[in-house]
Amino acid sequence: MKYFATIFTMTDFKVRPELIFWLLRLGLKSNQINFVAGSGRSVPVVFNLGVRKAMEQDAERFIFADCDISPSPLTDPVLESQLDICSTACNTECSNSDWDADDFHSGLWTARKETIREIGLPLFRWELNGDETHITKCLCLVLAEKARKLGYTVGNAGVAGHTPRHKVEQESFRINM
Repeated sequence: MKYFATIFTMTDFKVRPELIFWLLRLGLKSNQINFVAGSGRSVPVVFNLGVRKAMEQDAERFIFADCDISPSPLTDPVLESQLDICSTACNTECSNSDWDADDFHSGLWTARKETIREIGLPLFRWELNGDETHITKCLCLVLAEKARKLGYTVGNAGVAGHTPRHKVEQESFRINM
């Protein structure tokens, strides 16, 4: 299967080395990996932009990952899954919403190009309460719900480490090539 990967980063483009090594181990070449940088905390905008750019690529299936994901061989089942949209189980910071740890999470996920085309952008957005002072639904669940409403299968396979960047020493994100 022909893959294309998108890594979501901050404007400094720092990425966990484990993520790059995992993608290279899968056989992806540098022209099959795109980096999409976000400014500020506009996560849905960056995610939707990355998906839109990926859709321009000649690939059957996409891999999307946050820059702070640490895959290992235990992550590989996400690639073998028959689910239309599949994420890895990993830690998240979505305690401010109704997110369930067993449901889809956008830390590292794969999807068929045709599935994304059928669902259509935007895939991600925060759902807020009436006065927009509280997040009521994780942006991950918006994609999962849209996909399920159209009859697509969504779930988890494999595991990956996910330590949000602000919780680790920034030196661990440096990679010397």
